[in-house]
Formats: sequence, structure tokens, C-alpha cells
Amino acid sequence: MKKKLKKYFINFFINIINKCKEKHTFAITKRISAFPKKQVYSRSIFLAETYKTIISKRYIIIVIGLLLVKVIISSNEFAPIKSYGDAVYKDYMTKLEGQMTDEKRQYIINERTFINDILSHDKEMREKFVSDEITYEEYSKYMEKYNYAYSRNEIFKRIEDHTRYIDQIKAEKDIDAWFVYDTGWNMLLHNNFDILLYIMLLILFAGSFADEYTSRSSGSFIQILRTTKNGREKVFKSKIYSAVTITTLLTFVCCAVDITFIFMNYGFPAINAPLLSLHSFSPVDSNITLIKHLILFVILKLTGNILFTLFVCGLSELIRKVILVMSVTVAVTLFPALFVYFGLDIFKMVDFTGLLAVTPLYLLSASQKLFGDMGLLIIFISVAIISVSCILANSRKIYVN
Repeated sequence: MKKKLKKYFINFFINIINKCKEKHTFAITKRISAFPKKQVYSRSIFLAETYKTIISKRYIIIVIGLLLVKVIISSNEFAPIKSYGDAVYKDYMTKLEGQMTDEKRQYIINERTFINDILSHDKEMREKFVSDEITYEEYSKYMEKYNYAYSRNEIFKRIEDHTRYIDQIKAEKDIDAWFVYDTGWNMLLHNNFDILLYIMLLILFAGSFADEYTSRSSGSFIQILRTTKNGREKVFKSKIYSAVTITTLLTFVCCAVDITFIFMNYGFPAINAPLLSLHSFSPVDSNITLIKHLILFVILKLTGNILFTLFVCGLSELIRKVILVMSVTVAVTLFPALFVYFGLDIFKMVDFTGLLAVTPLYLLSASQKLFGDMGLLIIFISVAIISVSCILANSRKIYVN
């Protein structure tokens, strides 16, 4: 009986406590709900636009995927050349690295004399061995020298060609070209324009303005945006600043990928050597060094990519259809390159991929001798800046008004 009463009172008090809790909880909830709700927004329109471009549209997945493809392609494209020829060429160029000296010139003469002498005795030594005029050990020693001379004969001609090239540059331009192992330098500087980066930028920014006019995001958005505190002017600028920032970041990442793989497999020796040390840059007249040209190379590549991005953004507002923006962009930027590929060299003057790749336009500019090595290049970039500025000005006028 006592146990039942005890259990009864325990349950009674528990029920009272529960009811009190429910009553107070309801009152607290009611009071909280009476307060106005506040939403938290980003204070930076720039960050909001960057987030929208990369994250909210889920383009981050595409960007990461293309960057992984970039890493795979670069690792294969710039893999070590497993050839005896390149190994011998590297051996000679590393041994001779630097400016021409009397000692190096004598070494080249002696090496050629040795190779020719060994190769010229081939028939004679075989006949002596067959007629037992020399021993097997003597013939084996000769064959070691013969194999060395035979395997290096053609490769050494490249060293001799470079020697003549150094003398020619000295006589014509009074610049001391160097002996440089140039395989890595040529791979980087003569690489084609980055089609994967091109695709990334096109996908990211073709809808930078056009997406606001689609059925999913249009409606009252454009009208509401006109009445916001920051206004459409600041939104327009934030979109442009965001696009330039993302382009800069992606350009540096893609350049870093190429430079890293080439450096690991080939290196960039003699960074203070004149750019003219590379045969392919013979049209250049300036005494710019390899390291300074590498910096210029990255700056020009970044300039081309930023101009490309701004061009796409401008078209995005003017055309307002993503597919059409992509089509017009491809037509303007890639068709001239296609014509050049089929032999119509006149289109080199308007081939935008020449700027994206840097070296083709740089060499074309140097060969034209128009106000120095970079005269034509500067004119090309200036015309591109003016054209893009006109497109952006019209886009801004339409967007803001």
C-alpha cells in the first residue's frame, strides 16, 4: 500500500512539472516570435558576386575538374624526354653553359677533331683486326671510342650550330648569347595557348550578366536591384572586379602547374642569360634576360586572359543569352587562329590566341621591327583594350540605366 501511494505522488509531481514546462516554453516561444527576424547578408558585393560565380552556380565542380585535367595533361606533356640525344645535348650544354670563351671554343674544336678522327679510322681498324694486326683488346678500346664518337656526332652538330649562332648574334646585334640547355625554356615559352583555361573562363563568365535575365532569376530581380542602397553601378563594378580577380587567380594557378612540371623535369638553367640565347628568339633585338622575359611572359598572359574575360562579361550583358555569348566569343577569338592554321598568315594580326599564348605575337612583333621588339604587340593590346572598353561602356550603360 505504501509503495502504491509513493508511486502515485511521484507521478503526480512529475505531471505538474511537465505542465509547467510546457506553459513556460510556450510563453517564451511566443515572446521570441514577437521579435522581428533579421537576415544576415554579406557586406561585400564583391564577395557576394565571387561566391555566386564560383560556388552558388556549382561551377566550382567544373573548375576543379578542369584543373585536375590540366595537371594530368601537363604532367604528360612535360614528362622527361627519355632519349639519349637529349641527355647528350644536356651534357654538352651544361658543360659549356655561359658566355663564349677561348677555352670553350678550343674545347669545341678539340671535340670535333676527336670525333672526326675516330670515325675516319673505322674501316682501317676493322681491316687490321681481321688481319690480326691489332689485338682484341686494342680493337675493343677503339670500338668504345667509336661508339662515343658515332653517337655524339649528329648531336654535336647542334653545339657547333649554336657556336655559329653566338658569333652571328655578336656580330649583328653586339649581344653575347650564351650556351644554355634550352629544352625546358622552349617547352614553356613555345607552349600553345591554354585551352583549358580558355574553357574555364568562358564557362564562368558567359552568364555573369546573362543569367540575371533567365526565367529562373529574372522576374522582379532587375527592378528590385535598381532600388537597392548600393545600386546597380556598384553591382556592375563588383561583377567586373570579381571576374578580374578570379581570372588572375586561375591564370597564376595554370602557369604554376606548367612551370612546376617543367622545372622538376628539365629545370630553367642560366636564368640570367640573354633571351637571344634561344635560337627561336633570334628576331629579338633587346638584351632582355630569360628571367625577365619569364616575368614579362606571365604578365602578358595575364593581360590576355583579363581582356578575354572582360570581353566575355561585356557580351554577357549585351547579348543576354549564354549560348550565344559563347558562340560569338569563339568566333571572334578562335576563327582567326583557324585561318592562320590553314596558311592565311594575314590573320596573325588579329589572332587573339597569339596574345593568349604570348610568344607567337611577341615574335611577330619583334620580326616587324615596328618601334622596337614590342611595337606591334603594344598596338595589338591597345586596340584590344579600346575594343573591350567600348563593349564594357555600352554594357554598363545598359545595365545601370
